[in-house]
Amino acid sequence: MSHTHPIVHFEILGRDQKLLEEFYQSIFHWEIDPVEDWYSVVNSGAGIHGGIGARKQYGGHVTFYVAVEDGVASLQRIESKGGKTAFGHIRFLTAASSPAFLIPRAT
Repeated sequence: MSHTHPIVHFEILGRDQKLLEEFYQSIFHWEIDPVEDWYSVVNSGAGIHGGIGARKQYGGHVTFYVAVEDGVASLQRIESKGGKTAFGHIRFLTAASSPAFLIPRAT
């Protein structure tokens, strides 16, 4: 089965970046390199790469980024299914950009 919208990046954010980095590095032996005072890039080996950071205003959460051909159309489909736009396009280190959305609560 072909995956037309692969996951291309992940982020793990929490209140204590050092604790998160030590935890995941000790379990998975990820290579973790700081790029900002609040964010480090994760080289997970053969899988997708990601980031670990601390953004107190957002609380703890995990985000994954999916490649799509049309971000606007994708957000429209997401909103038609009950999701909500969290923020518009943001620029990544790779110069790619992406909007973000929140899924409806599972009940």
